[in-house]
Amino acid sequence: MDSARRLELRTTFEDDLGDLYHRARPRYPEALFNDLVELTGLAPASRLLEIGAGTGIATVPLAERGFRVVGVEPGASMARTARASLVGLESVEIIEGSIETYVPDAAFDAVVVFSAFHWLDPSSRYAIAASYLRNSGILVVADARLTVPLKTPIPSSSRSRTTIGVSSENASTHPAPLRWRA
Repeated sequence: MDSARRLELRTTFEDDLGDLYHRARPRYPEALFNDLVELTGLAPASRLLEIGAGTGIATVPLAERGFRVVGVEPGASMARTARASLVGLESVEIIEGSIETYVPDAAFDAVVVFSAFHWLDPSSRYAIAASYLRNSGILVVADARLTVPLKTPIPSSSRSRTTIGVSSENASTHPAPLRWRA
């Protein structure tokens, strides 16, 4: 898919469909979040950046595990629904905007992406994620499509140390998660 078409499709989530999407979208299995914690070694209070937070479906289980989460979501309706579903979880902030233009106040312990990595340009998605990580930070991509960098090299950056790919379909049964070290 070319960049213009990807951007066009990505903006379809800007329609006022957040509530409907939230009700219809399947939830991720708890095993996926358990695997994320076990494989990454992230501790409660770790600071996570969630790319494409959507309506908060993955954000809630992350916050419930004690993570401090900043979710960036380009769709206004999706971001509104996320904020509504996250009421009472003070460790979460939802930013409405594009990940390509988001400017954080500090680097993150991990960047997590649930079923949204394919919306980023393949030629820059890993570099974008790596730019938000602290030294030894971790990129986690959880997606039934499991977007693996077949033709796109992982950036060799002092900030990006480990990338873990876990398919939500294989959570807890995948014998060896994909790991890349930069």
